[in-house]
Formats: sequence, C-alpha cells, structure tokens
Amino acid sequence: MEPDARLYVKLFKKCTYQGKLKEGQKIHTHFLASRFQHYVVIRNMIINMYAKCGDMEIARRAFDEMTERDMVSYTMLITGYSQSNEFKESLWLYLDMVTMGLQPNEFTFGSALKSAGGMQNDAMGRGIHGTSVKCGYEENVYVASVGELNPRFAPRGKRNKMKNK
Repeated sequence: MEPDARLYVKLFKKCTYQGKLKEGQKIHTHFLASRFQHYVVIRNMIINMYAKCGDMEIARRAFDEMTERDMVSYTMLITGYSQSNEFKESLWLYLDMVTMGLQPNEFTFGSALKSAGGMQNDAMGRGIHGTSVKCGYEENVYVASVGELNPRFAPRGKRNKMKNK
C-alpha cells in the first residue's frame, strides 16, 4: 500500500525540524518512486529540508531535477544559500528567478538583500531594494530589517533619514 501525499508532507516536515538528514534522504528516495513525484509543493519541501539540514549540494540537485519550478522553489534555494553564506549562488539564483518572470516575495527579497550585503555589492543591493519597493514590500518586516542593517541599499534621501535616527 502506497502512502498518500499528506504522509510525505508530514515526514518531510518532521525530518526538517528535527534535522534528520539521513531519514529524509530515505523518504526522498521513496517519494521519487511514488505517484506523487511530480508534486511541486512536496518537491519544495525536499529542497527546504536539505537546505535547513545544511546540505546545499543535494538541495541544488533536487531543484535542478524539478521539471516545474515556482517562486517557492527558487525562494527555498535562495534562502538556503543566503543562510549558508553562499551569497554569490544566492544572487545568481535570484537573477535567474527574475529573468524567468517569477515575482519574488518578502522572503526572497530578504535573503537576496542579505546576500548582496554579504558580498558588499551595493549596486545589486540597491537594485533588489528598489524592486522590493516597486512590488510593495517596503514596509514588510523581513525586507525592512535587512534594509535597516544595510542602509546603503536605500535611495539617497532615505539613507540620510536612516543615519539621523
């Protein structure tokens, strides 16, 4: 008897939160042989599990093997790279995502801004910040907190206001 998709969701969540990489790999192998292997939501959970368990190489492989990717797929990997201080990979993936026509969310922007700051790439940071503002995330706590830490990403007028706080 084959498990249903909800069981995979529960198992991947449990492996992610408990840091059970080996168990997660076994479940991943089983999942790939299941009738649910094309479910993007579960594949995103797999990327997240590997990223949070610290194996960005397998997370990237899981991403590359996907035939269909969405904004969440990209965001999971961008965030994983950013949290692993692999800033260059994070930014390349962010650019790829935007080029594909997918709109980033607040988590994508926060991770991309962190990566731009980590690389000390002010031009990239200003570009990402400007896009986040155009998308309506200026007041979002994730985007704003990274902007507060890197005030050089804000437009010139706002930079002066931040300095005077």
